[in-house]
Amino acid sequence: MKILYISPNPNILFDARSGAGAHIRGIIDAFESNVHAVYKIIAGNEISNSIQAKGKSRWLKEIVKNIVPLTVRKFGKEVLLLLFYARLFNRVKERIVADSPDVIYIRTEYLDFNPILLKKFNIPIVVEVNGIIWEDMKELYKSPLWRIGKIIELKKYRISDCIFAIGGLKELIGKFGIKEDKIFSIENGVTRDFSIDGNKIKHLQKKYKIPNKVIVGFVGNILKWHRLEYLVLAAEEILKKKGNVHYLIVGGGRQKDIIIRMVQGKKLMSFFTFTGSLTPGEVNCIISIMDICMIPDTLPYSCPVKLLNYGILGKAVVAPGYPYMDKLLENKKNIMFFEPGSISDLSEKILSLIEDAKLRSYLGKNLQKEVLENYTWDKIGEKTLKIIKHIINNRKRES
Repeated sequence: MKILYISPNPNILFDARSGAGAHIRGIIDAFESNVHAVYKIIAGNEISNSIQAKGKSRWLKEIVKNIVPLTVRKFGKEVLLLLFYARLFNRVKERIVADSPDVIYIRTEYLDFNPILLKKFNIPIVVEVNGIIWEDMKELYKSPLWRIGKIIELKKYRISDCIFAIGGLKELIGKFGIKEDKIFSIENGVTRDFSIDGNKIKHLQKKYKIPNKVIVGFVGNILKWHRLEYLVLAAEEILKKKGNVHYLIVGGGRQKDIIIRMVQGKKLMSFFTFTGSLTPGEVNCIISIMDICMIPDTLPYSCPVKLLNYGILGKAVVAPGYPYMDKLLENKKNIMFFEPGSISDLSEKILSLIEDAKLRSYLGKNLQKEVLENYTWDKIGEKTLKIIKHIINNRKRES
């Protein structure tokens, strides 16, 4: 089977350190390990002249930022994104002619209309949905084109042969009138290779001056919906009762500077370390330093990649107890849930783990077992490929 895999987002590279990058690498590796030919179009790698306007001088960007109203800048950026996807379509056509794929597998991205145009090639189209994108763009980023984004997204759902709904999205997608028999729930995954370099751990401990205390950590892009401010507020409460604790924040992102200013304003910087972005190999090592791993918040339908990264390394995790997450894991057996948005409950749950090393070990070992049995990329890939083969065979029978 020949698979054309398309990641259309111009800002996501194949080796990106985000959850999206990990997902792209994981699913492609799973396909290739099953001896399938995978032809990749990773827009972030292949298109050098992206909408990021590389090469523009900083002073020019600052002038535009100061003169042009925010709404106008957002509108212009989204129009450029549409033009980018039009250019990407030409690249995809070239690959289809050259490689003659049996199936096209494409991650849905905001405003990307390529799956609609690709229907004319009469090749089965599989779309991977990682969120109700237009709702997120409307609520979180005040996108001026969210209505157009919604029309495009629903059209993609309707013309596709199969939809892989990541996490708890199947029911949400079904509410838009999409046939349920073509929507399949697929979880995020994690690689089985979790080898740790002891020397690298020592290097990171020394480099970032990580103290010999109970380490509460977070790994990932620092974005709005991760709500790192919840962790800062909880830390403020915990430090009134327990001083032998340090907070280790790993990753960059749009909200990083805001969170640092918040920590500084509360005079808590001596209890926090911010490392910025690290390589995947360094991330595993620095998670190993952590005693308690945090998910202060997430999208309600999400099972974050970071949760699986924490779990495969045998770490105790504190996470919001959304109904979807509660279906996957068992509170106080392989995870510690807190009431979403409740700082007092979050503080209480972190404090209970700070004070109980045996409970941390118990939760961590059970979570590691659950992840290894159900959430590694080889298992996710096997399930995904089985569905794709079924879709291709159905198409052949119909023709």
